Order: sequence, then C-alpha cells, then structure tokens
Amino acid sequence: MPDIRDEIKEIADLGKSLPGEGFDDMNEDDINQLFESHNVELTERELIELTENNYEAQEKGEDDEVVPAPKELTLKTLNKCFTMAHDLTELLIREDPTRKEV
Repeated sequence: MPDIRDEIKEIADLGKSLPGEGFDDMNEDDINQLFESHNVELTERELIELTENNYEAQEKGEDDEVVPAPKELTLKTLNKCFTMAHDLTELLIREDPTRKEV
C-alpha cells in the first residue's frame, strides 16, 4: 500500500513536469496546503464574496470566452487540393528535362 507522502511527492513531481508558470517550483508543502484547504468550511462571508465575484465576472463577460470554431476541411477544398496536386504532377512530368519523349 503506497504511503501518502510518496503519493504527494509524485503529485509534486508531475506538477513540475507541466509546462507553464507556477508548476516548476511546486513542492510537497504546496500539495498538502491544497488538500488541507479543501477540508476547511468556508464562512458565510467568504461564500458571499465568492458569489459576488462570480456575478461581477459574469456581468463583465469574463466567463464568456468566445472560442472560435475550428476550421473544417470540406470536400470542396479537398477536391481543389487534389486537382491542384494532379495539375502540378502533370506539369512536372511534362517539363522534366530528363524525361524522354516516346
């Protein structure tokens, strides 16, 4: 059975391997603090502040990140690409100076 300290060390090591700011200096104490923070009940005032902050963020549109839809490769575009590839191949064959005419 794995020891909790080994698990916490593994979590910290995984965090260090993540790209981006804030993870490269992660240590076991950070993980322990995070776990402990989930065991503490929020006060009524803290809950009100969280609710107000969430409401303000929604009013400002901060939570409504617009993510553009990914471009799709359509059959029309694929057909155009293959036609161009075919035309290019034909041109290269036709203009190849090493090719002997039959």
